[in-house]
Amino acid sequence: MGDFGEWHVGDPIGFGNDTGAPEVPYMSYRPREGEDGDSNNLTPEEIEDNRKRWVSKTLLDEASRLYDEERYPEALTLINLAIENYPARATNWNLKALIAERMGQFDEALSCYDEALKRRPSDKTVNCNKAVFLTDRAWEQFESHNIHEASNLVGQALKIYSKIDNYDISDSVFDLKAEIALVNEDYVEAFDCYKHALEIVKDDDELMDEYKRK
Repeated sequence: MGDFGEWHVGDPIGFGNDTGAPEVPYMSYRPREGEDGDSNNLTPEEIEDNRKRWVSKTLLDEASRLYDEERYPEALTLINLAIENYPARATNWNLKALIAERMGQFDEALSCYDEALKRRPSDKTVNCNKAVFLTDRAWEQFESHNIHEASNLVGQALKIYSKIDNYDISDSVFDLKAEIALVNEDYVEAFDCYKHALEIVKDDDELMDEYKRK
């Protein structure tokens, strides 16, 4: 896209007070000095789209910072505004999924991962995050003795992992699959799953010893 002007920091009056979230920069478009704003033939719609993209990215960055500080309700407020400004950005939905998960909103988290993948189906980070999310929920079901649902969720996680390099696969999913196999008295399946887990953690001596004992 052509060189059409400068982004500048504005002041959305009352932003922090109205939302209960920290003040963040509000970015908007203005022509460079000496320009009339029309020299590169951008339409008003294109200018507005660029402004919304920038606002969304600014809000995403601030929401990420708050997430890292475990300030999840504030982070959620900002990421919702980021999505409102630019819903097409998969990263917005991925962060909202992570925030929702930390807040115990598991149905919302899954929905957000799916929204992110609608926009970027092959995104490795989002796929890995969703697979880990499904595995964690599977462990919860297993510990509640809901073996069928645990197995279903593990299967979904492994289907995602099948599209990702082995380096990015969590050993936890094979650990749980082995535990499910043991409950079902499928000892060959359990042994194979532990072998997969061992391969994943081959650089971690402590985990290697744990899986060898199993």
